[in-house]
Amino acid sequence: MEATVYFAHNMIRLHILSLIPHIIKYNSIEQNGNQGTCRCQCLCCPIAALSDATTHAQTQNSEADEELPNDDSEFYFGKDGVTKWKKTMWQKTQILTRSVNIISQLPGPKSEAKSIESESDAFTKIIDNDMVQKILDCTNAYISNIKEHFSRERDAKLTTLTEILALFGLLIMSGVKRAAHLTYKELWAVDGSGVEIVRAIMSQERFLFLLRCLRFDDITTRKERKKLDKLAPIREFVEAFVYNCKKLYTPGEYNTIDEKLIPFRGRCGFRQYMPNKPAKYGLKIYTISDARTFYTFNFEIYCGKQPDGPYKKHKKEIPKIFLPNRNRPKYNSIFGFTQNTTLVSYVPKKSKAVLLLSTMHSTPTIDEESGFKLKPEIVTFYNLTKGGVDMVN
Repeated sequence: MEATVYFAHNMIRLHILSLIPHIIKYNSIEQNGNQGTCRCQCLCCPIAALSDATTHAQTQNSEADEELPNDDSEFYFGKDGVTKWKKTMWQKTQILTRSVNIISQLPGPKSEAKSIESESDAFTKIIDNDMVQKILDCTNAYISNIKEHFSRERDAKLTTLTEILALFGLLIMSGVKRAAHLTYKELWAVDGSGVEIVRAIMSQERFLFLLRCLRFDDITTRKERKKLDKLAPIREFVEAFVYNCKKLYTPGEYNTIDEKLIPFRGRCGFRQYMPNKPAKYGLKIYTISDARTFYTFNFEIYCGKQPDGPYKKHKKEIPKIFLPNRNRPKYNSIFGFTQNTTLVSYVPKKSKAVLLLSTMHSTPTIDEESGFKLKPEIVTFYNLTKGGVDMVN
């Protein structure tokens, strides 16, 4: 049963995330127009994945020419002037496992997920009836606003719950059959080269009409909400989706945060260019995945610089000295400690820096097997367990 759950979740997650470019395109998120803390038992993640001020864990610093401060105090202070990181590890009074690293629940499906027996069951658990009903109501509201522009009533008739699910099914099936590079005309072709079941479900015209009208929020209040959140048109849907992913699964011992890119070249104010990715252009998403089962139980869409409001991330807790600086020597490491976390900044190349935060490590240990590169153990351990997100990609 667990195998069915993992397969179904990853299939649904993959193709629902692939819907996001369609949602973005047809919900008018145009250029002119938290990451949450991982709640798993051990967290080892790149700080870049927690900040929308940094586009990658290895990034240039605009203040790279500044001299490194000569500070003999006991602490590093974050840019906020309040957050303190001890320069040396805390003295251990007793050898005990940190409470955050104690597994209190067995990893795997939980709650309603234990009763899942098929992919369709998994779909209804992750995208529940309330979410689909919300989409139906918002889509019909939009259709009602535009139907006066159609000469025939049947060309703009309201949709139904069954038809919305059929639309999702078509989009997921096209992904399963790797039809992403086919045009809609090829899918509906009648010369024998098309996909027969596609024509049996709905007409090409109806499919395109529903894609155009698909809405996930109240269009009448969107303008106000976008003043605080660039992701306003799909924020409620994304949060409900993530909530269900977390509700149905207990993560394992090791979980990693990394970025993935959903290919997209349409109009979008936060479309990213990532030359190191095969697709180059798309929507960047930070995900948290179980390193063993590859279950994605949390993600956040990177929206660039958010307006002032609840979705703006400052990340001023990081000390300035930890950021990339061309005056730092190659393979240099700086450690900062709190009672429960360890922050490290490692220089793999000149003017670059990799920042990682761990709740598992509590010492400034250098991995001897890394040789002359002098990599911190936090870095090598992250590299060992980060395959979760890579496999999801």
